Amino acid sequence: MQVTVDPNVAPIADAGNDQTVTLPTNSVTLSGSGIDANGTIVGYSWKQIAGPSESVIVAPGNAITISNGLIGGTYQFELTIMDNLGLIAKDTVEIVVAEPRLNNSIQNNMIIAYPNPVVDMTTLEINTTQVYSKLLVVVRDMKGDIIYKKEITPSQSDIKQIIDMSNLAKGTYLITVYFSDKQKQSIKVIRL
Repeated sequence: MQVTVDPNVAPIADAGNDQTVTLPTNSVTLSGSGIDANGTIVGYSWKQIAGPSESVIVAPGNAITISNGLIGGTYQFELTIMDNLGLIAKDTVEIVVAEPRLNNSIQNNMIIAYPNPVVDMTTLEINTTQVYSKLLVVVRDMKGDIIYKKEITPSQSDIKQIIDMSNLAKGTYLITVYFSDKQKQSIKVIRL
């Protein structure tokens, strides 16, 4: 008499592809799956194993679920699967939650020009809560014509830019600093 016993082969877990989302998106879909060559998958279990804060996994016992409440940083989630004979397998997925390049809800960008009124040189002081890759400074006359334009790449949040107005006609000018496509600050300067 000969008895052949098929050994139970461990299942294979797949926690899905790594993902990157950008705030304000603060949730992701965790798409897991499992394969068992000689049986069936009977259980799934998701848990967070790393990250800057504790997220909420909506249905941790489902193969596909959602994780909410993410903040900026890198998270790791682990999927554990179990087959019908009790063997388990694990896999992890990494989720990067990126901060937006510009936070348009922050309105703390401020510019001042002094002296104002100005005779020859004015100092444009730019204060911002964020360091941007590029700022654009534009001076226009009251007809809207551009008389001065300069791109600045700051390395800090407090910037001082000297603008020579000595060759301009007496009158009122508008200095505008473009922080982004959607955010700008303007100030009127009088040339005496």
